[in-house]
Amino acid sequence: MLRKSTFTVLHERYGQAALLFVALLVYSATGYMYFEFSDNPDLNWADAFWWSIVTMTTVGYGDFFPSTFGGRWFVGMPTMVLGIGLLGYILSLIATFMLESKSLELKGMKTIHCADHVVICEFGSESELLKLIGEIQQDQQTCNSDIVIIDDSIDELPASMQVAKVHFVRGDSAQEAVLHRANIGEAHAVIIQSSTHRGSDDRNLKIALAVKSYSPSVFLIAECENPENVRFLRQAKCDSVLCVSTLSEQMLVQELLSPGVGGVISQLTSNTQGKQFYIVDMPGKYENYRAARKANSSAGRVPVGIHRNGDSSLLPEDDFAIESGDQLILIASHRPV
Repeated sequence: MLRKSTFTVLHERYGQAALLFVALLVYSATGYMYFEFSDNPDLNWADAFWWSIVTMTTVGYGDFFPSTFGGRWFVGMPTMVLGIGLLGYILSLIATFMLESKSLELKGMKTIHCADHVVICEFGSESELLKLIGEIQQDQQTCNSDIVIIDDSIDELPASMQVAKVHFVRGDSAQEAVLHRANIGEAHAVIIQSSTHRGSDDRNLKIALAVKSYSPSVFLIAECENPENVRFLRQAKCDSVLCVSTLSEQMLVQELLSPGVGGVISQLTSNTQGKQFYIVDMPGKYENYRAARKANSSAGRVPVGIHRNGDSSLLPEDDFAIESGDQLILIASHRPV
């Protein structure tokens, strides 16, 4: 025999409690009118139901009360005794529901209903994930976005991440049912992290195919360990692929040749310190790079290039022609509005 879920049992008990409440309310109001109306002809049904509710909730304002023997012992006494018991039962059901709901949320068993959120696939390292969440929440574009973490290697969302706007969905990121619970269809972006397991790129490729199959329009960023696998992730319709090993090697060489470059790059790519690189839509119509540079240069904003069709031209010639769809690369203290 199948065992009923906790929420099914709670719903059944809610129905029973509601039925008992209505039955007691009708009995109390009807009995009050029956016994008290003859001594107080000014009473009406609104007064009777008001007295019933006030008595059942143990408030007892005293504006209405039974004065007859029948009203006190056959109506008032059962209403007081049963009312306080029923109230305690209902409150216990509410408390149980809240605890169960919170427990299911922390264990990643609930369906996410937020929209325009950022989904992170694969938990990875807790410290690195916390840093990633912090970076997302520091940018003006995503500071108010909910963050949803999908992973099947942890049983419960760590205490360090049990804060507002951070949610957890437990399951395989490559499964459609799990993506549905994470509400991928209404997400702002999806980030696929490289895990510590062997074959991480193959795993990420599988997730990327599942995400794009479920929601082709979502912006998808995938992390890659082997440079040879970048093309496969791009073929899987990833909008952006970052190869960790390639970036690391390039940074090591640049730090060797120009000590201090690492710190500069760290500031330019972090939302928590210094100034950052931004790629933004062209703020106006310009004929060439010179016009775009002069129009967008200020004390806190420095244009450094043009981004076109996925490729970047840093510090191009002044007569570099601006085309429709070009974006401006600049360094600024915050994301330009």
